[in-house]
Amino acid sequence: MPELKRPDREYLDVGYINEWMGDPFNGIKEATTQALQEQGKISLDFPTNETPNLKKFFQSCSPFASKPLIIILDQFEEFFLYHRSKEERDPFIQQLSEAILDRTIPIVFLISMREDFALELNAFKRHLPTTLFENYFRLEKLTKQQAQEAILHPIKKIGFSYENGLPQKIINDLADRTTESPFAKTSTHQSKETSDYIEPPYLQIVCSQLWNTDKNDPDQTIRLKTYKSSGRSKGIVDSYFQNIITHFTLKEKQIASKAFDHLVTPKGTKMAYPAEELADLIRKDEHELRSVLEKLCQCRILRSFKREEKIWYQLYHDVFATIISTWNETFKAKERTKKTIKWSGAFILTFILSFLLTDITLNLTSHYFKLSPQQGISDRVE
Repeated sequence: MPELKRPDREYLDVGYINEWMGDPFNGIKEATTQALQEQGKISLDFPTNETPNLKKFFQSCSPFASKPLIIILDQFEEFFLYHRSKEERDPFIQQLSEAILDRTIPIVFLISMREDFALELNAFKRHLPTTLFENYFRLEKLTKQQAQEAILHPIKKIGFSYENGLPQKIINDLADRTTESPFAKTSTHQSKETSDYIEPPYLQIVCSQLWNTDKNDPDQTIRLKTYKSSGRSKGIVDSYFQNIITHFTLKEKQIASKAFDHLVTPKGTKMAYPAEELADLIRKDEHELRSVLEKLCQCRILRSFKREEKIWYQLYHDVFATIISTWNETFKAKERTKKTIKWSGAFILTFILSFLLTDITLNLTSHYFKLSPQQGISDRVE
């Protein structure tokens, strides 16, 4: 996107949308008008509701935009998650298809989505039988060379650098870890094919952690000692979430665990909820829940955004879904064990106390249980 927008390069207008829980029509219109307003090409009061049809909307705003106008529909699998049974789903698919097919509008659509949801695009088949797949690009795992470019190129733009040998060490560690990835669906046996590629989510977590630690370095250098002290790539990825959740109190962990039941789906995808709705679902105080959610946002486990006058929360990255699910299952198992021990102990203690109380009561009130000759009671058992 930055390359497309650069004045000395393409200098194009780019509308970007990646939040699909709200009205998809308004989402696309807002993203498009915002992109044009940032460049001063349309006024802040540009009418969007006067043209409810998407095709007519793009016809009205495209004369003010670059040629072509770029519209990026990112994380598009979430559209199907949030609108599967809603009435606006089919009209949106139809109107988006009409806008895509209208070659008179100088506009380009880029749909970005997870591969395991690609079959959801069958919903467009009736309107776009071939067009949707005329031009597609599959994002593969990074080769070692591509991974090195992804590590060095962005940091170089802001005047930072890595210590000698650190990028190669990161790549080698990530390559060794590739076959152990919880996201890999292939065999875990070491093979040349898998060890030559890098998982992009792992690379993102590792580099983000190193940047957060050394971004204030006076020499503007990402240090090798930072990498080693963080446990290298394996330690950073495996312990990132664990290190954060460890500092939560037991009550905060319990609230987070219940929230994760809804924020992470059984299929390992993320779902967004406003704090009010999530509080009702897990039956927790909204203020306490919001405090935990904000704490997770500060640690970049969750992210928050405003939509329809509400603050929504969702996972910062899909890569955390498996990590969080594993932790949540372990945490719930420990909580169940604690409850079992607690209730078993309470039952045993109650039984002992009941027995003692009964024994004492019988000895105080039932003289025929007392066989002491000193009290003048017969030693015969009647």
